[in-house]
Amino acid sequence: MDIASVYTLTPPAGSPIIFNSGVLHDGTDIYFLTDIKGLDSADLRVPQFLKPRDDGGYKPASWHEEPLHPRFQGAFVIQTKPPGADCREERNAMYHALKTCLRACRGTSPGELSWNEPGIGDFELEVFYEVRLDHGFDAGYFVMTFTFGLFSEASQPSGV
Repeated sequence: MDIASVYTLTPPAGSPIIFNSGVLHDGTDIYFLTDIKGLDSADLRVPQFLKPRDDGGYKPASWHEEPLHPRFQGAFVIQTKPPGADCREERNAMYHALKTCLRACRGTSPGELSWNEPGIGDFELEVFYEVRLDHGFDAGYFVMTFTFGLFSEASQPSGV
């Protein structure tokens, strides 16, 4: 998983959200990711049993992978407006757009998370909204941060 890749979250209905769609200081507003946990590999279910009347153990069943629970952390970076009321309006609009996109990924219809890892290829993963969108502030209220979590029934994204 490459944190600098462009990630697109497409809900079953509504507008997609594109993360890392620009670079800092290029004059665009960005859903800027600072960390992703749990997207690159799933936890393992590894049943093991002690050997009766002997040292050690044995593995009687095949190993399985748990579903993915990726967690995203980032910031709404506003570069099209100067700090102040206009900046806050744009930041609030981005927050509510992300909230709307995530809420559309509930119930029985999954959204799709897709990205490209340079040198590896394209990946996609069906996801549901699982951990609430939370936000905070940094840099004297000039930067609004966000965290949220998704769930996928898959243990690995499809792709290369």
